[in-house]
Amino acid sequence: MRTEDLSLLNEIPLPIFIAEKSGFRLRFVNQNGIMAYGLEAKIPYALCFTDLHPTEEREKISDCLLEKHNRPNLPGTWRHILRNGNIKEVEILIRDSFYGNPDLITLIINNRSREISQVQDTDQQHYRRNETSNHTPAGIFKKPVNRRNIKDPIIRKSSVRKILLTAANNFINIPANGIDAAIRKTLEEAGRFTGTDSAFIFEYDFTHNVCRKTFEWCSAGIISEMENLRDISLDLMPEFLERHRQNKPVIIHDAATLPQESGVRKMLKLQGVCSHISMPVFQKNELWGFIGFDNRNAAKRYTETETKLLDFMAGIIANALNSRDNEWQLIASEEKFRQLADHVTEIFWLKDLDSGKVEYKNPAYRMFFGETGCPCNENLSGMISRIHHEDTEILLNCLNQTDIRATEEIRIRFHKSSGELRWYQLKVYPVSSHDGIPAKQVGIALDITSLKHAEINLQIALELEKRVGEMKTALVSSASHELKTPLTNIHLSAEAILLYRQKMTDDDVERHMETIINIVKNMHELTNKVLNDASGESGKITGTLRLTDVSELIASWYEKKRNKLNHTHTVRCSIPSEPVMAKIDRQLILNVVENLVFNSIKYSPENTEIRIRLTTRKAWMSLVIADQGYGITMEEKDNLFEAGFRSTRLKNTAGNGFGLYFVREITEIHGGKIQVKSKVNKGSVFMLSLPLST
Repeated sequence: MRTEDLSLLNEIPLPIFIAEKSGFRLRFVNQNGIMAYGLEAKIPYALCFTDLHPTEEREKISDCLLEKHNRPNLPGTWRHILRNGNIKEVEILIRDSFYGNPDLITLIINNRSREISQVQDTDQQHYRRNETSNHTPAGIFKKPVNRRNIKDPIIRKSSVRKILLTAANNFINIPANGIDAAIRKTLEEAGRFTGTDSAFIFEYDFTHNVCRKTFEWCSAGIISEMENLRDISLDLMPEFLERHRQNKPVIIHDAATLPQESGVRKMLKLQGVCSHISMPVFQKNELWGFIGFDNRNAAKRYTETETKLLDFMAGIIANALNSRDNEWQLIASEEKFRQLADHVTEIFWLKDLDSGKVEYKNPAYRMFFGETGCPCNENLSGMISRIHHEDTEILLNCLNQTDIRATEEIRIRFHKSSGELRWYQLKVYPVSSHDGIPAKQVGIALDITSLKHAEINLQIALELEKRVGEMKTALVSSASHELKTPLTNIHLSAEAILLYRQKMTDDDVERHMETIINIVKNMHELTNKVLNDASGESGKITGTLRLTDVSELIASWYEKKRNKLNHTHTVRCSIPSEPVMAKIDRQLILNVVENLVFNSIKYSPENTEIRIRLTTRKAWMSLVIADQGYGITMEEKDNLFEAGFRSTRLKNTAGNGFGLYFVREITEIHGGKIQVKSKVNKGSVFMLSLPLST
């Protein structure tokens, strides 16, 4: 902050505070503020502004200053604690920057009902506040002074303060479309106060090397030069421009005293100007133009007060022009946004952060959420009403996020009016005004249903691939398990022939050889249908379905296995005498039967009974294997047919947990189903159901 700027603030007769927007730490308090509130000049920078308020109002003032997106909107009047302890009502006027600095904020404490009253002449003649005023004493005089000697300076000083305050007030919280009128009003007030013939503003156009008059006030009888001064070549005024580039005023008390060859003198003479004063106006540290006064009727010597007034006005007008241009740019960008959003299929909306109201919804939004043909609501109730119930909290958290500077992105589901469920990627992000403070919130919702379905399908494919891998491993493991017994039988038969050939009859040798041949044949079929399928691309068990008499198949199998089955348990088989015809893969079904029967033997105490029963009903055949074994718990039943599952209750029982898994897979290949009923320590009943062929 420049020293000359702060000295001007000390001239204003009302308390003025300059503070940081972030956290509202005070940077400056003028003399009237220090005196009115009992502050020492060395400590105001550490003072919190809310300390000036009674305790019961501090929370409210903090809410206004700190929580409304750093955009204070102070209503009505507030109560302040003065240095004498009294509490007075005041009005707070706000300027949303200080000399173009968007990080600072200016507050002016105003009460128009207070006036300075004069006390009768005494040895201590002075001006003081009346009983209803909070103004600081203007001064104390130690000895009698003639009132007339001090009257004119005091009136003059008071007038300067008034015009400074008026100029500042003209631009407080003013919209962009009102700034031009405020500038013209300020020029008129300043021109009348200084007694000049003309007050004006010129804008530099360095691209075309000219400057042009953009604002002008003229006193009575003075002809406007606005139309004549649209494009003045900068080549005519190099000294003039150089002073402004250096941020210095141009002061010409009498143009007639300038050198005859001076371009400035020639330019002023063409306009009939006798005296001129101008102050540069900077925007974002770049020379924008200048503000000034002209006198045409007679030469005038400009005072230091008029120079300071111009400097002060240059600062507030630069800030006002900057605010106007940025607000227009924001309006223009919003208009472009709306024009674009009106013609796209994505859902758009625009929300004002100060009011919390939704200002715009594009046609895609209104059509999707059923607002076509009706006024645009100021909230997003239509969107919320269509959200999938599982995503409601996610959406509300996104829309009501407390960090307005953050960008939020979520994926949620909406119901269309037809009931169809669609996936959307919703993104909410802030749009800042020229001062860097978030002013608007933009929402975009993009239909990603196809993408989401692709992701889901990919996930399913990955899960399937994982399952296929597990199946391949399980198939190999199961095949290995299934091959152990036949290999053992081959080994025993071959060893018997080798060791006891001389003692065997030809019938004995033939029987052993037939056993070996049958076992090898079965192993060949098993490896073709299991191991080969396990190495295929699908990873699924496949089979060749042929019309088969299942009754004959199981009866034949039982006769071959009878001795082995009844070695430790009693296995009874009940098979219908008439054919039971179904399209099956013989070897795969026999694998299922063997797995179920040998599982019953393995998980049942010795000398208990195992029952095998084949029945038909309507279009289905059912193979039932019942035992009196250890049974299956309810928890185990849920995972019984999953790959690799084994009961934790029977840890010492041999097995790899894939037998029942393949029973289910083979059953499903045949279009059948497998069911189980069981009671712990009572036994289990497995029922394999397959469709009959007619």
